[in-house]
Amino acid sequence: MGLRPRMRAPVRHCPMTFEYAAGAVLSVLLGAYLIYALLRPARF
Repeated sequence: MGLRPRMRAPVRHCPMTFEYAAGAVLSVLLGAYLIYALLRPARF
C-alpha cells in the first residue's frame, strides 16, 4: 500500500474556514434583512 511516497505534507487546518464563516454571517444578515423587509414594507 505504501509504494508511493506522499507528494505533499498533510493539511493541518482547513484553508476555507474564514470564507465559510464570512459567508454564513452574510447569509444570516441578508436573511434577517429580507424577513424584516417582508414584514415591514416601505410606504411610498
